[in-house]
Amino acid sequence: MTGGATPRSHDWHVWYLSLIIVASILLVGAWTRWIRLEQLSTAWLGLVALLMVGVPWLRRRFRAESPVAVSPLAWLLIAVAVFGLLSFAVSVHRGATLQELLKLTGLLGMFLFALAFAGSEDRLHTLSWVLFGASVVAMAAGIVLYVLSPRVTTGPIASLAHALVVRGDGGRFSAFFSYPNALAGFLILPLCIGVGLFAFGRRGRERVLGLAGTVVLMGAFVLTGSRGGMIVAAGVLLLLPVAGWLCRCVSRRQMAHIVVAYGVVAVMVVVSIAVPVSRDRVWKPLVQRFVAVVQEVLQGQAATGGQLGSRFQMFRDLGPYLRVYPVLGSGLGTYASVYMKFRSQLFFATDPHSLVVKSLAEGGILGFVLELTMIAVLLWLGFRAARLSGNRALTFAVVVGIAGTLIHSCFDIDSMFYVIGALCAVLLGSCAGLTMQAGASYWVLGQPVRRTVSPAPGAKHVKSSRPRSRPWLPTTGLVVLGLAAIVFALATSAEACFIAGLRRVPASMTAWSVPREFEVAKRLDSLDARYPLQTAASARGIAEVAPATLAMTYRDQAKESYQRAISLDPLNPAVQIQYAQFLYEFGDRDAVDAFQRLTTLDPIDPGTWTSLAHAHIVFNHNANLAEQALDEARRLDPTYYDIANVTGQIALDKGDVVAAEAAFRQSVKSSPSQQIGWSELVDVCRISGQQGKLIAALFDASVNAQDGSAFAAELQRLAPMAQWTSPAAGTSVVPGGTVALAWNVTGTTDGLEYQTIYAAPATGDWILVADGLKPSVRDLTWQVPATIPAGPCHVYVYLQAPKLMVGSDRGSASYAVSSPVQVGQ
Repeated sequence: MTGGATPRSHDWHVWYLSLIIVASILLVGAWTRWIRLEQLSTAWLGLVALLMVGVPWLRRRFRAESPVAVSPLAWLLIAVAVFGLLSFAVSVHRGATLQELLKLTGLLGMFLFALAFAGSEDRLHTLSWVLFGASVVAMAAGIVLYVLSPRVTTGPIASLAHALVVRGDGGRFSAFFSYPNALAGFLILPLCIGVGLFAFGRRGRERVLGLAGTVVLMGAFVLTGSRGGMIVAAGVLLLLPVAGWLCRCVSRRQMAHIVVAYGVVAVMVVVSIAVPVSRDRVWKPLVQRFVAVVQEVLQGQAATGGQLGSRFQMFRDLGPYLRVYPVLGSGLGTYASVYMKFRSQLFFATDPHSLVVKSLAEGGILGFVLELTMIAVLLWLGFRAARLSGNRALTFAVVVGIAGTLIHSCFDIDSMFYVIGALCAVLLGSCAGLTMQAGASYWVLGQPVRRTVSPAPGAKHVKSSRPRSRPWLPTTGLVVLGLAAIVFALATSAEACFIAGLRRVPASMTAWSVPREFEVAKRLDSLDARYPLQTAASARGIAEVAPATLAMTYRDQAKESYQRAISLDPLNPAVQIQYAQFLYEFGDRDAVDAFQRLTTLDPIDPGTWTSLAHAHIVFNHNANLAEQALDEARRLDPTYYDIANVTGQIALDKGDVVAAEAAFRQSVKSSPSQQIGWSELVDVCRISGQQGKLIAALFDASVNAQDGSAFAAELQRLAPMAQWTSPAAGTSVVPGGTVALAWNVTGTTDGLEYQTIYAAPATGDWILVADGLKPSVRDLTWQVPATIPAGPCHVYVYLQAPKLMVGSDRGSASYAVSSPVQVGQ
């Protein structure tokens, strides 16, 4: 397969490889929110390629039409396949490992197809052109959407910009990948190809197109704002001519072309910095991101700060991880299931953000050595292909781009995206095929072994020294390919059903029925814990709103599904905590055991220990055990908000209402958006019988809690509440002008004594607009001061009820804030 087949010159092979390249880029955007289906869809192309290579090869083995060649590269591929089966056998979550094996099968098919049918210089350069052109078109469309998205908020443009996630966190460019740093890692390869086309192209049109495309890609690259990506890209592009010169792949004349190319890029960068819009919106934020990293390093916080600390911590946490899973790892694709047990900081990530960490954690030392050997051999074949090419420099640029992408993936999340592996597999397969056709590499050429032919009648039998071909080899190969196709079909169908079920969840909640698609997905793929986990979540949601006659049925279904998910992925705290919370919510004493197990799966999260303390209080009525759990939580984070909640519950059990109120106030102060702290504080105020404190707590909860609707409804029955009707959103005024103010008052107004209005300008002190307004007043005209600062200004109306609020720390029952009024010059 890697040494004995002679490629046939059919153009459709290049077209199919081009389809793989274009589809892998487009599917990243098409399935951004359903990344597993995107990966399987792209892997299907690799499986078809594997069948097109493997089936004819196995048929020839039946007829003995060509020799069997077993090269070192073939043995390496076999070793990787055997390791994959071992990893599946020892995996802590075989559903995730199966997904990884299917992806690797797809990559193998892409590599072998390119090896067999694209092993020539012109085909390698054609595929490079396809990758470069597809990337330029995709990034050009993404940049247009990126520019238009803030200005066009409705219609097809806005929908497409939202679907492709052209704006990531902080407004950074992230088209197709939804993650700016991954996009930057992807762009390193086409950038190197573009520089190679411009500097090393043999025709003027080729150079012009290379330059134009490089400009587009460089613009997209800068918009990502990726610090690591820029450092790696700069290093790769600067080392490209130096390494090419040392390897005798770049001539002196081509070095001059590189200098011109880099000079053009430098001029464009200077021009963009000179333009105020790009300087303020692109370059300044980028410089600030670099400055933040430099400050952390200078302050000695590189290993603990928010910019770099989490990445370094992943490497440091490898030590305890490897001590538990040293040789074979925890199983391919299982980092998300196990990493919380070994993390030393509260950093949440389902991907290790490093190909090195991922390989060591999931594959152990053996898997890491195999992967490192495979990458080294393939890159070596790529550099050999560059030495054998007619245009050495252009092929060298392609291989350097692949190396740069792999280097970036060692420090970021690139390995999560299947398109990176697919592109590398196709191009490296073409490079390996080129060396094979030239007969210049030991790695892809093996000693042919032919099947022994029976002697003619009457001829003397001579024992052959060559081993016989085994008839079971092609049969076994066909069976394996058939099984792979069946597993592919089942896994893809299960994922499609799962996504269809997710889309039906809102409708199914109102109909009190769990989407049938989840059950179908579980039957098609019985190893993936996500399917029963989502079934449990849907059944749990229905049990919370359904009548009592149905609630018990769905509660049992949820519990059974949770237990199934835990049996499939037993070490994943994300699964265990949902089950524990479900048991706690529905009053099941098994919640204590579930939270206890969770403390071993995620021992450094203080929330794990406070949850266990809650369970001890509710089910065991044991304050001592709760205190022991609280001690662990305090050791991890003394300021964690839920510690105060548990302390308040313990105080309530002892009848100390004052201590309980103080604890719950401390809780909501530490975390104002939490629901449980406000609920407990309101209950304590209700128990104390002080209406002023109760009203104040209800109002604060309605404003700050994640869901304040219930608090607002109760507040409306006890106190007056205001709502602005004017000024409307978008109102503007100049200093010295007037603004019409109007508001409504709802709820009980018996305790309302007077009203006070303040204006809060963009800067400076608040301005008293009116004080002592009668309870019946609902509007007035405000004369804006001539000296008010420019910018947005909010207006507050306070409903003063001192007698009603006796016992609290305020005299107003509630207040309301208006839409901003824009004060101009």
